[in-house]
Amino acid sequence: MSSREIVSIVIPTHNRRAQLARTLRKLEQLDDDRREVIVIDNASTDGTIEMLRAEFPQVRVIRRSRNVATLARQAGLENARGEIVLMLDDDSWPLQTDMLGRLRRAFADNPRLAVAAARIVHDPAGRVHEAGGLPGVFLGCGAGVRKEAALAVGGYPADFHFYAEEYELSCRLIRAGWQVRWFEDLLVLHEKVATGRDKRRIFYYLARNNIKLWYRHAPKAALPQLMYETLRRYRRIAAKEKVGIGFWRGTADGLAELLRGRQRREPISPKQLRLLLGLQQLRRQLDKLREQGLRSLALACPDKHFEYIVREIREARLHLAGIIAADGKSRSAPAAAGYDAIIIGTLSPGGAVNALRILSQRFPNVPVYMPLEFNRTAEAQPAPPADGEDGLTRASLGLGQTA
Repeated sequence: MSSREIVSIVIPTHNRRAQLARTLRKLEQLDDDRREVIVIDNASTDGTIEMLRAEFPQVRVIRRSRNVATLARQAGLENARGEIVLMLDDDSWPLQTDMLGRLRRAFADNPRLAVAAARIVHDPAGRVHEAGGLPGVFLGCGAGVRKEAALAVGGYPADFHFYAEEYELSCRLIRAGWQVRWFEDLLVLHEKVATGRDKRRIFYYLARNNIKLWYRHAPKAALPQLMYETLRRYRRIAAKEKVGIGFWRGTADGLAELLRGRQRREPISPKQLRLLLGLQQLRRQLDKLREQGLRSLALACPDKHFEYIVREIREARLHLAGIIAADGKSRSAPAAAGYDAIIIGTLSPGGAVNALRILSQRFPNVPVYMPLEFNRTAEAQPAPPADGEDGLTRASLGLGQTA
C-alpha cells in the first residue's frame, strides 16, 4: 500500500494499560484495513509494553525513556507511514466505522487542509461535547493531521509538555497558509478517564502555556486582550474547581519566562487571528441575519472569547438586546419580544454545540444560532443526530438555527 492510502493512527500513553487495551479493541472495529496503529509509550511502568506484545502484536510501539507528554505525538508524526495521521488519546476512539474513509475524502478535496478536527463527545449518543478549541484550533484527542503540513511548520512544540500544544501548532499552520477546520460528520468519543489527571497540574500548564502561546503568536494590538481574557477565564474555572494554586503557579512561571526573555515572537497577522478565532465565519453569519431582516440579538451562555462576539454583533450593525447566562437568567433581562433571535456566546465549537441543545429546549419558540459553521466530508452521510436533534445538520447547511 502507498503512503497515500494508509491512515496512521497515533496514540500516546502512560500507565493506562487497561484503558489503552480498550481503545485498541475499539479500533479493530474500523472497516478499513488500510491503516497502521502506532502507540508511543511514555515510559510506562504498569505492564503496558508486555500487554501490547501479548495482545496487540500488530501495533507498532515506540518507547520513550521518559515521559515526554504530548511531545510523543511528534514521534508519531515522524514515524508514520501514512500521509494522514489520526491523532487520538489512549481513552478516545472514532464512533464511526468508516472514519478513515471520511478523513481521506476531507483531505483529498482540500489540498490546503492541514487538520480535520472531529467533534469530541463524552457519550456514545453524542449529546455532551468537549468544550475546547476554537474554529481554527483542533483538539489532540480526535483530529486528522496532514503529516506534510505539520512537519513543514516544525510539528508539536517541545516546550509545552501538556495542554495548548494544539493551539501553538495551529497558529504556525495558519501563519503558513494551511487550514484547520471542524467537521460535523467526524465523531470521536473521549472517555476522559480520571487516571493521571491532576487538576492542579492541568491548570498549571493551562495558565503557563497560554501565556507562552499568546505572547508568541498574538498580533501586538490583540495581545493584551487575549492574555487578559484567557487568564481571567482559567482563573475563574480553577477557583470553581478549588485548584487555584496550580493556576497561580503556572501564571507566575509563564510570566517569569517572558521576563527572562526566553520566549520568541512569531505573531500571526490580524487577519489570521480572525481565522483562528472563527470571526470571519461569525461575521458572514451576522451579515446573513441582517440581510434576512433580523435586527436585534440576545447573546446566551457567554463563555470563551464572547467579548469578540459582542464586538462583531455591533460592527455588523445589529442591536445587542441583552446577555442570558448559562443558567437561563438574564444579565440585562431582555423581554422575549425585545430580540429577534439568540446567538450562542462562545467561540468553542464543542461548547457552542452543548449550548445549542440546552437553549433549543429552553427557548423553543426563538431561533437560536451558533457563531460558527461545521464542514462535512464530501459525499459522506452526516453523523446521526442525538435523540432526534437536527441542530448540527442545520449548522452544516447554514447558520445552525433551531426553531
